[in-house]
Amino acid sequence: MKALTLRHSKLLSLKGIETCSQLEELRLLRVKGLRSLDGVEHCTQLRILEIDRGSAPVGVADVLCRLEGLEEVYFEGDFVLEHLRWLVRNRQMRSFRSDAVVIDVDWTKVFESPLLREIAFRHQPGALQRDTDIAQIAASFGRPLKWVEHGGTSKRPWVELHFVGG
Repeated sequence: MKALTLRHSKLLSLKGIETCSQLEELRLLRVKGLRSLDGVEHCTQLRILEIDRGSAPVGVADVLCRLEGLEEVYFEGDFVLEHLRWLVRNRQMRSFRSDAVVIDVDWTKVFESPLLREIAFRHQPGALQRDTDIAQIAASFGRPLKWVEHGGTSKRPWVELHFVGG
């Protein structure tokens, strides 16, 4: 199986998915009740991971750390992504877009990802540096920014970055 999409499911776990080592695309769309992505780390060929308005899985960042071939990650929903350290291991990552709140925003991890062309996520209010500081850090990694955009509300801010060449 190369692709799996679950829609409007009441699935409680992904038990058995570890046998799908050739899985390249996993889309969990409005999957209620799923609290963990345990087993997904065995899908070593996974390139695309999408979680759309389902439940709030915990430990997502730890699972992402073990999926080194990911190219695209899309999250929509109210949950927390502990950190972005997993980006360093995901050398193929091209696009990361998330409504999940990122707690630990370490820009060095973002800019060390060589193929990343766009990244967007929510963050805690006051957690980000000024755009000029972000641009300076990006340039120091040889990753000039095309543009930075901020939006959302004071309680639910987000940031979006696009890199030159992306």
